[in-house]
Amino acid sequence: RENSLSSNSYLYIKCREIINNEGISSDKKQLMLENFILNYEKEFTYHIIKNMDSSLNDFKLLTRIYKHSTPQFRDRIHIFIENNRKRNYEAYLKNKNDISKLDQQLALVLFISIDTDQLINMLFSKVVRFIGLSGGITQNELLGNLSEEMLILLKYNIKKNNKFLENLSEQEINIIKDIEEKLDVLPHETKYKFGSLLLELILDEFDYIFTKNSIFEKNEHYIYISIKPNYLAILTSSIFNPIKIPMIAKPKLWEYNISSESKNIEITKLGGYYLDQYNELSKNNQVIRQHPYNKFNSVISEDQIKCINFLNNIPFKINKDMLNIIIKEWENKDSNLFKGLNKPHPLTNEFENVKSSIKKDILSHNSKYWINTNIINIALLMKDQTIYFTTFLDFRGRIYPTSHYLNYQSNDLARSLILFNDITESIKDSRYNEVLQEILDDNSYELTSQSKVKNLKLNDIDYFKIYLANTFGKDKLSRKGRINWVNSNIDDILNSFKTDFNIFKDNYLLNSKEPFQFLACIINYNKINENVNKNEIKIEVPILF
Repeated sequence: RENSLSSNSYLYIKCREIINNEGISSDKKQLMLENFILNYEKEFTYHIIKNMDSSLNDFKLLTRIYKHSTPQFRDRIHIFIENNRKRNYEAYLKNKNDISKLDQQLALVLFISIDTDQLINMLFSKVVRFIGLSGGITQNELLGNLSEEMLILLKYNIKKNNKFLENLSEQEINIIKDIEEKLDVLPHETKYKFGSLLLELILDEFDYIFTKNSIFEKNEHYIYISIKPNYLAILTSSIFNPIKIPMIAKPKLWEYNISSESKNIEITKLGGYYLDQYNELSKNNQVIRQHPYNKFNSVISEDQIKCINFLNNIPFKINKDMLNIIIKEWENKDSNLFKGLNKPHPLTNEFENVKSSIKKDILSHNSKYWINTNIINIALLMKDQTIYFTTFLDFRGRIYPTSHYLNYQSNDLARSLILFNDITESIKDSRYNEVLQEILDDNSYELTSQSKVKNLKLNDIDYFKIYLANTFGKDKLSRKGRINWVNSNIDDILNSFKTDFNIFKDNYLLNSKEPFQFLACIINYNKINENVNKNEIKIEVPILF
């Protein structure tokens, strides 16, 4: 557990070096960060060595990967390629239009277009990351994730100036071109079979690392795949997922053209992250993320694009006061604030020997543990930065952040770690304050009581009080009732917070509905209360109704 926050891992250290480099601009740091993360997986097992302690047991485990699995994996790929090369790819040419063989053809192009050792590292890295981040994952979910990321990798690998392709035959180049034309219109069944083929290769050759368990739930049968405890110990510091992290520079704007005839909008340049491949891996390649089973795609409006560009450029920062408290709690194995979710389930090592209902408890517990781990990892990494969250719309028009784990729509822990940063005049247009006031006015009521609508006019601190009451668990009260609850209790809350944190914790924090956000609100409220300039109210906590 000492390394569970991954702060000593090679990946984490290199990301931190890039982020904290004061000699370069934030946009260059963002570009360097994206490039480094994309290239990290190519030498994954090499980086595992860098992360390891010098214990003999760890080296024995890693030696098994290098001396047993890696050579055999390499041989299986070589045999697959050679079987297809027979009689100048006769089998491929015969079946090139057979959709049932498309998964095999995708695998062939993947294997001939990427260096085998790099391919092993990238596949192994992705499987370890997908499984480890949740403490276990269903086989179907793993297949989908693996297939999706490997197809993105394949797409960009054959598009760019790849020197590895220079050694291929003319027939192989033609095969790659054939497949490239099909990549954007692959059936779901083909993607599933492609992922299954790749996963089978990994699980067969690294079967001593991974374990499969059958779990029955609500008359459904699920196969969960997890990492065995002895290997999880040496892979933990490599599990940190850097792909969907907040940006440290202003995101690119989505650019578009409007057809003069049809008035339809065409996206001309992806917004968000700086590299298109990074955007695709982050699923940030559409303003509206379409649902695969909808018959028609949602139509994009200009207002929606402007909204996403506006939200993407709102600056945030890490709540360092909260982060310091959270780290202390995280390191306390008996923390009653985390309630055991700052450590793996105590029966994790007995996972294969317990009954199905307990397995579900272990998987659920460890999933929450790894989510907390990643939230804190990212907060530590970004604690001195201005950060930005890229966003997208779903097909219903709902807005979500792209970033996983740490974002303003995540869990209680994540939300408590985010503060608004100062918004510079450069991102404010002439209607910025006017638009904000319209939003607030829309939720204000000045109608008479005869219309059965509450006669209530709210100011900034009232909204904050309502949110504070919500985090404690008073969300069922009326707006006025929540404001009154805060007014009646805030002096006692602040007094115990400042004089005896343990009393504050017992009387209020542990009784709150969302304790981390409640604490973040109290910290901010205390700063407002102690501000000598009573006319200046600075609410940094995002009010998340």
